Amino acid sequence: MRIEWSSEAQEELWSIIDYIDDRIPQAARKSMR
Repeated sequence: MRIEWSSEAQEELWSIIDYIDDRIPQAARKSMR
C-alpha cells in the first residue's frame, strides 16, 4: 500500500516525531536500536 503524503501532512508527522524524540532519554533511545 502506498500513501502519498502532502507536504503539510509530512511536516505534521515530523513535528510529532520531533516532539516524541525530545522526550526519549538517551539511554532508552540506544536500547531501542
